[in-house]
Amino acid sequence: MKKLVSILFTVCGISAQNLITNGDFETDAVSAGAFSRITTTNGLTGWWVGADNSSTPALVDVDLCGEGVLAAPSGNATQFVDLNGLERGRIRQDFTTTGAATYTVTFKYAKNRNGGIGADAWCRVFETGTPGIAIASRFLTLPVMSTSGTTDTNQVSTVVSANVWTEATFGFTATGTATSIAFEANNAPPEKASGGILIDDVSIEED
Repeated sequence: MKKLVSILFTVCGISAQNLITNGDFETDAVSAGAFSRITTTNGLTGWWVGADNSSTPALVDVDLCGEGVLAAPSGNATQFVDLNGLERGRIRQDFTTTGAATYTVTFKYAKNRNGGIGADAWCRVFETGTPGIAIASRFLTLPVMSTSGTTDTNQVSTVVSANVWTEATFGFTATGTATSIAFEANNAPPEKASGGILIDDVSIEED
């Protein structure tokens, strides 16, 4: 009987729930080959666009990109976010957690190959309301890339496809019941112009 119960649990078990809303950026429709520049804090469903306080740059400038824009497929379905619009941008989402429980963050990132510069960004997880104190973080960086899909040989010697997405994953232990995740472009002037890190397929699941 115990063996039968175990088998039924394995076959019928409930898959883990993604705590992130609109992590694939498909909710707000964008036409194929086009993009929508987000310049308001509530312009992207499920996400806050911009900084958390007035003492930092506004960071309200990201692009929601449709399939085929930048000649790159999305990391998941048809749409993705470029963290650099005309300036550096930032997106944040708050979600409910259980204190001391462990969670796994997974997402995909790539480089806007039309920027002509290297790109980097931060992914940070923190207790809601304390963005300066990260529970966990990852620094995302990709090198200069030409329109042919090869990296600048002055930067690195390897060949990189412009259409390849990298999957990142890391874990964290929640410190309370309200937790946030943020992705922030880190390109410094004059490299803050369009051509940043692309983000897609964001997921957070309890272990």
